[in-house]
Amino acid sequence: MASTVAPDSTDVVCCPRRPRRRGARPVGARGSGPATRAVGKPVRDGDHGRLDAGNLGSSGLRPRSAGPPACSRSPARARRPAIHAHLPWTGALTRHMSPATPDLTIRPLSPTLGAEVTGMDLRTDLTPERRAQIRTLLFQHGVLVWRDQSLGTAGQVAFAEAFGPILVFTSVVDPEPARPGVHEVHGGSVGWHFDASSLPAPPEATVLRAVRVPPAGNDTLWASGVAAYQALTPRVQALATGRYITHGRGVKREPGDERPIVAHPLVRRHPHTGEHYLYINLPDWDHPLVLGMSPDDSDALVAELRAAYLRPEHQARLSWTPGTIAMWDNRIVLHTGTGEHDPATRHLVRICLAALHP
Repeated sequence: MASTVAPDSTDVVCCPRRPRRRGARPVGARGSGPATRAVGKPVRDGDHGRLDAGNLGSSGLRPRSAGPPACSRSPARARRPAIHAHLPWTGALTRHMSPATPDLTIRPLSPTLGAEVTGMDLRTDLTPERRAQIRTLLFQHGVLVWRDQSLGTAGQVAFAEAFGPILVFTSVVDPEPARPGVHEVHGGSVGWHFDASSLPAPPEATVLRAVRVPPAGNDTLWASGVAAYQALTPRVQALATGRYITHGRGVKREPGDERPIVAHPLVRRHPHTGEHYLYINLPDWDHPLVLGMSPDDSDALVAELRAAYLRPEHQARLSWTPGTIAMWDNRIVLHTGTGEHDPATRHLVRICLAALHP
């Protein structure tokens, strides 16, 4: 199948989600070498550019003979299932219910996605019980935000490592010399993307800290892959399920670029919530191709998925201030900036987690 869609000089690496063995070292973890050693040159997670969604129409594609997935429901009847984690409390959770945390205030960023958490000091308030609460809130809301946190880089590293191993990989964002898993983000970019989804094993979560930001126009938007999947018709859900899609510039490469083409499942199931979600990169620096489809049919399906993913009601927005920390599940949400800024006026620090502790 790969030879029908990829240049002869480039390999296709299809990356199904596999459970990690207990105690296994994640790709790119400290001491294990570059994150992409097994597949050639280090993979960059994309060049920043500006998104132009264009005209997003539906296609006349017909689903394969296989029926829709057993869990598919019409959008009107879609419900969020209970979240099963290692919790100090019981009961099903929904977007409008928070776990029993009387000392915290949980304010949703939007009806669909994200929450701001107050009443917590991330420097010291990381007991096992509190970490379990944060994990559960993250799985429930997809994006978590804390304001006015007095964390430096060392504190951000400690916070991130409380939830999983830091992923070291080559990126368009400069690494901090003393800490290769810490990326210094200067300026801003526009383009809906996952962090490092062109890696065979992309990071599961991202922690981003605002050091210096301009007073206006420095927002970040997130969009929910869960809501996007639930908004699809059963026909399109069936068409997308079981297929793979490329990440990281698709099959269009510059001469001499011998990096492998990485493809991930287009529809995935979250291991903690059981929810299905779309996993498709949508910045204008990428050109995703659905394997096994002609380019025209692939483009038509991608246009439908883009339209569902980027509906305003599926999004949440954050206006950054110094000391703000955001953490998101990099599997189920795309993100983008809202403007391109002078590197002297906007400085954030990013850490990606190879995996989240159970």
